[in-house]
Amino acid sequence: MRLITYRHEIQTSGDSGHCILPLEVQERILDFLAGFIEAGGRDALKACLLTCKAWTPRCRFHLLHEITLRGRSEVFAFSKLLSLNQHFRSRVVYVRIRTSTVSRGAEHLASFAARFSGRLPALYDLTICDAQLTLGTLHSDTFLHLSGFASLRHLSLSNVTFKARMMLYRTICALPGLALLQCTDVAIPEATRDLPRAVCPHRPKIHHLGIDGSAESLGRMIDFCVTASFTGTLRTIVLGHRSAVPLHTLCNPVQRLLNSAGPSLRTFSCVVDQHYFVEGQRGGLRSTSPTAEPPPLVPTAQHVNFVSNARLERVILRITVYSIISSLLWIPRLFSTITIDDRGELYVCFVVDAGVDDAPRILQALCEYLRQSTLLAEIQDIVLRPGFSKLQQIAVDIEVVHPIPLSAPLCTWSELVSSGMPQLQARGIVR
Repeated sequence: MRLITYRHEIQTSGDSGHCILPLEVQERILDFLAGFIEAGGRDALKACLLTCKAWTPRCRFHLLHEITLRGRSEVFAFSKLLSLNQHFRSRVVYVRIRTSTVSRGAEHLASFAARFSGRLPALYDLTICDAQLTLGTLHSDTFLHLSGFASLRHLSLSNVTFKARMMLYRTICALPGLALLQCTDVAIPEATRDLPRAVCPHRPKIHHLGIDGSAESLGRMIDFCVTASFTGTLRTIVLGHRSAVPLHTLCNPVQRLLNSAGPSLRTFSCVVDQHYFVEGQRGGLRSTSPTAEPPPLVPTAQHVNFVSNARLERVILRITVYSIISSLLWIPRLFSTITIDDRGELYVCFVVDAGVDDAPRILQALCEYLRQSTLLAEIQDIVLRPGFSKLQQIAVDIEVVHPIPLSAPLCTWSELVSSGMPQLQARGIVR
């Protein structure tokens, strides 16, 4: 973001000579700048803070909205600032605890919890990233202090290693108002015994769960959440974001997650890699790379189903495509287990993650597949069943990660989808 600096004194066209721009106008400009804080506005606000003393309170006001603490010294400095300006406490909404190196323990998490427990009334989101949490890092007092953040609703863990499953369990249980749990590349030991339920007599009602990372990380986190009974109130499950979910190896854990969520689940979103679906006799998705080993066959019975999720409203599938398509018939088979309760939506997006040379070829292959296969017809047949009578929208989209020539067959995609599902198109629910 380009920072435009104005002189404190502004020349007017009248006879009055110089006049001072009213402070309230200057602060309105700073407020506007703060609206772009995600796009570089934070650095601009820092520059403004150092430019003019009159701007310092307003800049601090906005900068305190989101705080990053990298060590104990920053925790102590932040504590001193808030002790001198107690009205700033209500401005702190997001706090990020991180370390300078992944190998370091986040000892300042305990310092932060001890110093600010019950003193940040607006704290809504806590992020812990790039840290190793050991028994020495999180002691019993830390969990007691974390319970004082009554307003906290979101907990995000990114690239965090817990040396014991119990530490993660007690961290989550310490946050009474927790509603959203996001775990990305969270490492925990393999389960050796059940978690003692007495440690967490009042479990938070988690409504939104997001898990991303390696297959091992995904599998262990899913098992942890189910075992810890954090899934009975889930309304949204998001699996995968930066990484695709290997459902050929995680089918059973994902199915346990869906079953444990039961009828409370409203939205299911999953990023799927095309290589993870290979179906025996009916064909499947396979890599065309001559050096790639063929993935193992996956029986149809092993695909996940939504039989236990009777009140689903939205299913989102993002399928990353790297190579030639051979079969996508697992999609209608998965949809056949869905019952849309109300205001439903089905969303399928093919994500073409290939270079400028391969993307047009893959796009062409996708278009040809839609023309020649029964995929769209089978999806339509399923959606015409009574269980989808309340469906409001079905979308089959395409997303290209890297730029491609304008001559690529994107313009035919909408036509292909609509013509492949004419009855749904007539109902006006195809997008």
